[in-house]
Amino acid sequence: MDASPTTSTSRERLFETATRLFYSQGINATGIDTVIAEAKAAKGSMYHHFRNKQALVEAYLQGQVAEWKRKSEAADVPTLSPPERVALLFSSVESDLTSGTFHGCPFTNAMVERPEDASIRSIVTEYRRTVAEHLSHLL
Repeated sequence: MDASPTTSTSRERLFETATRLFYSQGINATGIDTVIAEAKAAKGSMYHHFRNKQALVEAYLQGQVAEWKRKSEAADVPTLSPPERVALLFSSVESDLTSGTFHGCPFTNAMVERPEDASIRSIVTEYRRTVAEHLSHLL
């Protein structure tokens, strides 16, 4: 079933707002009502797209994995030597650190906030595997 533009837009707003708030304020400190209000979405839209806060947290972290893949692949220059390619990857991390909006690693933050959460641990493991595979590819 195709989603209408309105429902797609509300899902995107909820996801983008949650991503911003979970990263800047923390997962535990961000209530679902805050996400809904800042996204200017209806509560019913939230629960239509994400069954609960846990599902939204999982979507946020999976989105962070996808974003890391996108950024790291975009920053790569295959014609450079392996050490230069790795250095280039770390220079993009440096720009994140100096941007003034860096609040730590979203995966480490999530594990610190919810150390017993198996689904978060699984996504963090996927992220770590992705980073290791990318570094192996560069080298």
